[in-house]
Amino acid sequence: MEQGNIITTSEYYELIQKNSQDKNFAGLVGCNLTNVQFKGKHIGGSSINLTKTILSGLDLSEFEFPSVILTEANLNNADLYLARLIYSNLRGALLKNADLRKANLEQADLSNANLTGANLTEANLRGANLTGANLSNSQLINANFCRACLKNVNLSNADLSKANLRGNTPYRLPNNCSLFVELKGANLDGAVLTATIYDDMTIFPLEFDPKAAGAYLIAPGISLEKADLSNMDLSGANLAGANLSKANLTGTNLIQANLNGANLTEATLIFKDKKNIGNIYLEGAILKKATLIGFRPGNTCTYLRGVDLREAKISDVSFEYVDLVGANLSGLQLDGINFSNAKLTGADLSNSSLRGAKFGSATLQGANLKGANISGVKFDNYQIKDAIMPDGSKYEQET
Repeated sequence: MEQGNIITTSEYYELIQKNSQDKNFAGLVGCNLTNVQFKGKHIGGSSINLTKTILSGLDLSEFEFPSVILTEANLNNADLYLARLIYSNLRGALLKNADLRKANLEQADLSNANLTGANLTEANLRGANLTGANLSNSQLINANFCRACLKNVNLSNADLSKANLRGNTPYRLPNNCSLFVELKGANLDGAVLTATIYDDMTIFPLEFDPKAAGAYLIAPGISLEKADLSNMDLSGANLAGANLSKANLTGTNLIQANLNGANLTEATLIFKDKKNIGNIYLEGAILKKATLIGFRPGNTCTYLRGVDLREAKISDVSFEYVDLVGANLSGLQLDGINFSNAKLTGADLSNSSLRGAKFGSATLQGANLKGANISGVKFDNYQIKDAIMPDGSKYEQET
């Protein structure tokens, strides 16, 4: 086929078949695919060579592009909403004004690509190579650039509000991925970084001050009082001892986050997705008057030892398997809450309402239940050894 030749649907799939038989087949290079009626939401196969093809203006939303070669392809104005472009080669591709909202571009090669005016809101660009790419005037709100390479990228007038520019991540990435988010030589003139998050593994241009631009440094002991961290990716973040009082953490990914000793007084923690909860460290954290909704970590080694939850507003919560040794849960409405297999040794549950709560295989040795309403609750002898009972007496094992 000659470059720029408009091909039909049947011709396209004939060439796809040849490509599957010979990975070096280049019969589709430079073809115009704007008249092709793709079958389902799949481009037709993996590792297809679509170099310099024309796909501009097409509806490719939710399409699968497994490791597809799209070097210098024309995808201007294409609809790529929710498209999966993991590992795809988009070097020098034209993506001006493309809709890439929530697209998965993890570890894609977008070096020298033109994304002027593109919408990448909530796109996943973790580990992607954007060296020399043009992202001017683009929408990058809540986009994930964790460990992405942004050297010499043009971000002038781009909106990076609430974008993730952190290097730290608990997710496994190949050894060839940088440990840093590098913005050396990047053009950030007029860029919006309101509530953008970064850490000590983010490298900005020397003359650029991210804090002055409104970005949040994610680090131990930092003050983020009243910060809007909703729907952000804080997985693996180290915020030990940080001041997060009155912060908004609605929908935030806190997998493996270290919040030990953090001040979360009056903070809002609403978990919309169970996948955002596991292995959270909240030992000694202060959650007085906090709002805690949808917290159901299950058997994921979640640590709340010594946490202070007094006056917290709790709903749709399960403490099953959670380590609550020495925690302060006094005066709370905990009716029907699942504490099965939880560790509550020395915990303060005084004056709490625990009607119908489940404590199967939980340990409450030395716990304080003075003034608590435990109607409908049954304990085994071994569970509450040395506990202070609702009437103020110390539990004595029945013989």
